[in-house]
Amino acid sequence: MTSPRSFPVSAEILAFLETAAGLVFPPGRLGDVERCVAKMAVRAGTRDPKQLLKRLQEDALLLEELLDGLVVGETYFFREPQQFESLREFVLPELLRLRPLDARISVWSAGCATGEEAYSLAILLEQESLSSRSDILATDVSATAIKKAKRATYEHWAFRGAKEDFTETYFKARSGKFHLIDRIRDQVAFGHLNLATETYPRPRQGSKFDIIFCRNVMIYFSAQTVAAVAKRLFDSLDDGGWLITAPSDPPLWDFAPFETRMTAGGVFYRKKSLLKEKPSNVVPFRRKPAVAEAAAPKPQPRAAKPAEPDFRHSVEACDLHVQSLFAGNKHEAALEFLARAIVWHPLSRELHYIYAVGLLNREMPEKAAAIARRLVYLDRRSVVAHMLLGTIAQQRGDYVGAMRAYRNGLSHCATAAEDEIVPLTGNERYGRVAAALAAEIATLQSVEGVS
Repeated sequence: MTSPRSFPVSAEILAFLETAAGLVFPPGRLGDVERCVAKMAVRAGTRDPKQLLKRLQEDALLLEELLDGLVVGETYFFREPQQFESLREFVLPELLRLRPLDARISVWSAGCATGEEAYSLAILLEQESLSSRSDILATDVSATAIKKAKRATYEHWAFRGAKEDFTETYFKARSGKFHLIDRIRDQVAFGHLNLATETYPRPRQGSKFDIIFCRNVMIYFSAQTVAAVAKRLFDSLDDGGWLITAPSDPPLWDFAPFETRMTAGGVFYRKKSLLKEKPSNVVPFRRKPAVAEAAAPKPQPRAAKPAEPDFRHSVEACDLHVQSLFAGNKHEAALEFLARAIVWHPLSRELHYIYAVGLLNREMPEKAAAIARRLVYLDRRSVVAHMLLGTIAQQRGDYVGAMRAYRNGLSHCATAAEDEIVPLTGNERYGRVAAALAAEIATLQSVEGVS
């Protein structure tokens, strides 16, 4: 049987991928393509590139599985937080000034991966008291990612981009995982879509979208496909609607008559409004406090702490206890307990990892970095520790440090089988984590000019 690491990728297969999905691959990613194509060859039971190409052309499920492996679905809640703040600060207010009082707001997350972006939008709209008048559609080329998105179950790592401590309001913690509450999950409708095709969706109500998020998708496309997608996205926007791409995505102003606005999160694209603003349509837009803040309990007198069981002899008992604290929304108590637990169990990688992520989610990056460095000391090959250090450095504007950490993580990925599960991630495989790290490195190179 064909080895998963040695199957040659023919020029015809690369051309087919560009035609079928608009995907092009720089020389640095051809190794990833070879590994993914090799897996499909094993699946198809062939050693012949021509036979494999024929199977890919005829078998939609086989092609879909190949695309799943080629497109990096790495994301997290409130990734690029400046973009969400810009959405909150001026995109929504401008839309509401243009729309009738009873108009619905239609949002499309195009390239939603495993759902974090779409659900972040749903959370933001609820915080702005707009849930009852908004519809969110989320699509992706990966059917596997869509299935995960519909489950709406996440682990600590998915929250590393969130600036607000909202897990206790929007998630229920069970068995070390966070399950999105039905109220938010039901706000999003998911569907399968290849953006390289010519047929684009329409909102549930109305003919076009008010807001489209299409981030870190067009970096995979050829110039010709980018031009075609830009035109179709422009046509999918309603008058006055906004398109938001990632800072690393190619510029689109040459391909459609967008108006542009520079923001802290990069260039935002707007379809010029043909409507005149009328005083009767002006909606007072007062920012409500986030639900998590509004629902915060009033300070209560501090009660005496009950006697705590002795956890000094069992890492597993510590882990169960801290998960129960998180499940009970006792985040401060969980962090206090973890500070003691890593003293009792100084060699526990899992407790150090949970503590670092918890500190980062509570906006304590300095402490989180210190714990992540301890995790590196315990295990120099810990990919999640290097990724944490890279995320913290990037958030602080230390792009050289972020590049160094991401490259360290990528180098350790290269020493493991790509189907092997990365420790401390739950079920993430080295191959997908390596692709995510490569994408972050490419972003730092292209956007921040870090070498």
